[in-house]
Order: sequence, then C-alpha cells, then structure tokens
Amino acid sequence: MCHVLCCLAGLELVLNTRVASVRPGYVKVVHKEAGEEEEIPFGACVWATGIAMNPLVKQLQQLFPKEQKHFRSALTDEYMRVLGSNGTIWAFGDASTIYQPRALEHADALFDAAD
Repeated sequence: MCHVLCCLAGLELVLNTRVASVRPGYVKVVHKEAGEEEEIPFGACVWATGIAMNPLVKQLQQLFPKEQKHFRSALTDEYMRVLGSNGTIWAFGDASTIYQPRALEHADALFDAAD
C-alpha cells in the first residue's frame, strides 16, 4: 500500500540497495543483488535504513528461547530486566524493547471470561 501511495505522490522508492555516498543533489547506491552502482539525482532525499539484530541479542535468544522471541530486540520488563534472566541482565536502547502483551495472546482467556 505504501508503495502505491508513494507512486501516486510522484515519489520513487529505491529498495534493496545500500547507500555508498551522498553529495549535493546526488546519492550513489549499490544494488545488493547485482552489486551495480547507480547515481540518482534528487531534490529531497529521505533515507530510511534497516536495523540488523545485535549479535548479543541473538545470544540472549539462544539462552532464553521461551522468553526472547522478538525479531530484532531483547525483550525486557518495564524495569529493563531481560526476560528469562531472573533480573540478572538489564538492556536498554536500540537493542531492546519492553514486552507489551497484546490482546491476541490472551484471546482464549478473554473468550472464556466473556462466555
């Protein structure tokens, strides 16, 4: 949907690329699959990057597989304690997120209570 809206607005999305350099009026990108460089002229550049998982987060997921199921971040409680660590590990910043249960996770209990 976002891609369609951008096209309607006259915006061009450049996906699966890495920014190699930026100079006034031009951005040079490298296409990930082909490895080819392309210089693209621009008037306004909005640069949105992805964030790779921190290797430490991957280790926490291996140590605490039941509690650590986020696709990118270490899950913590509201006091920044890493879930599964019994309060011995704290995490904050870009590599962590506070666990916030969603209603879907409690659907069975909600259904039973309403029945």
